[in-house]
Amino acid sequence: MRRIRIDTTEFQVTATVQPGNSGGPVLDVTGNLLGVTAACMNHVAALMATNTVPQSVNFGIKGEVEASFLRVDGVEPKTGGAAAALGKPHIVAAGGKAFTVQPHWSNHQHR
Repeated sequence: MRRIRIDTTEFQVTATVQPGNSGGPVLDVTGNLLGVTAACMNHVAALMATNTVPQSVNFGIKGEVEASFLRVDGVEPKTGGAAAALGKPHIVAAGGKAFTVQPHWSNHQHR
């Protein structure tokens, strides 16, 4: 299923996404990065178009799109090979913390 407005740079995520999750990693069961959390479906638009309210319809930006942004800045992303499933979600999440950072922005202007 895609959004009412089709965007081929994104993929559907059924995992719960809360406000503030945008920009967070979307990992597979082996801990590999699939993409970055981007958005939730617009429930009002979906209701008006389909007469139903979808649940757990969220979207991530594909990893290859993110990689192209890095390459523009001269950063070659590392890619992983096939790996065994890590099993429990908390183990996958703990592995993701090793390469996830939260940017901090300030209102100070640099001169």
